[in-house]
Amino acid sequence: MKEFAKIHKKYTFGKNYLGRFFFTSKKPMEQLQKLIFANDFHKVNSAFKLFQRHFNTIFKKDLPVLKNWKKLIEANLKKNSKITQEIDKRLSILYETKPSRQIIKIFLLLSAGKTSGGGANIEKQKSITLEISGSPPEKINDALGIVWHELIHLYFEKENYCPLIEKTLPQVPEDKKMKIREATTSALFPNGILGKRYLGLKSKGALHFSLLKASQTIPLLKMTKEYVGKNLALDESYIKKIYRIIK
Repeated sequence: MKEFAKIHKKYTFGKNYLGRFFFTSKKPMEQLQKLIFANDFHKVNSAFKLFQRHFNTIFKKDLPVLKNWKKLIEANLKKNSKITQEIDKRLSILYETKPSRQIIKIFLLLSAGKTSGGGANIEKQKSITLEISGSPPEKINDALGIVWHELIHLYFEKENYCPLIEKTLPQVPEDKKMKIREATTSALFPNGILGKRYLGLKSKGALHFSLLKASQTIPLLKMTKEYVGKNLALDESYIKKIYRIIK
């Protein structure tokens, strides 16, 4: 498992995400073999063979839970379609892009314990992941907050905001630009301004546990709240200020 964990750290994001083939392909090992080095593949394949029976036991238990989450999310989105439209419109103003009319695929995945999380840009099609099996049904709004967070990364920030960051801070390293994008998104969802307004979610100290300090949250939320309240698009001034907050 230690060897597998080391390998997994090499392939954790986007197109190189190691796990994506196991829910996007009928022959995951064949696809995985094309992605990673032969020595790494041998170790991964050995680990999966060793723990296959244990995984099947867990998956058998959690599959009904994932199916229930699917029904719960679909029912909630249908029931609260007006809120969905309001959020869509609000994000379109902030990011200066048209309201989304695309069909987005959401992959519901097993989660570690009671934690939940998500990811975007998992495959060529427009899709996101939601790790949710360990969360109780009453956490539906938390789950939707994560969905909106990932939708911002997948769709809303792409057309104008990401290029604007490049234009405003051309000399800033890519990891800092990523941090700006993540901080902006976290200031909105799941526990940011829009998560609180539309989903009733509360800020839990730092907005992003691995990226932002609790002390950075207050000025970030204050600035973002002003842009939301005045129906302003995120601009160069916002980007420069957020960079000063997080660097």
